Amino acid sequence: RKIQQLIAQAHDQYDLLILDSPPILQLSDTLTLAPLVSKTLVIFRSKKTPLKAGEEVLRQLRYIQANVVGGVLNDVSRSFWDQYYYQYYKYGYKYSYKYE
Repeated sequence: RKIQQLIAQAHDQYDLLILDSPPILQLSDTLTLAPLVSKTLVIFRSKKTPLKAGEEVLRQLRYIQANVVGGVLNDVSRSFWDQYYYQYYKYGYKYSYKYE
């Protein structure tokens, strides 16, 4: 109840509140915060968060009817993006048209 009161008081004083919480699968207390906020943003760590764990997090948030508005994939290596863009441009040049 105290966290609920704290969020209500802060909401009266501020236009935007951002609550950072521990990983859902490690601490179930995080699931108690989700119904108290208007929007939930899920953050996954590249090459560290297993796909099954991500699916379980989303399943639990859906179960408690949290308003999940999006996700962030952080700690993505530069080489991943370079490889992605290389493949994209390689595909693009192969099938591009030359206008004269």
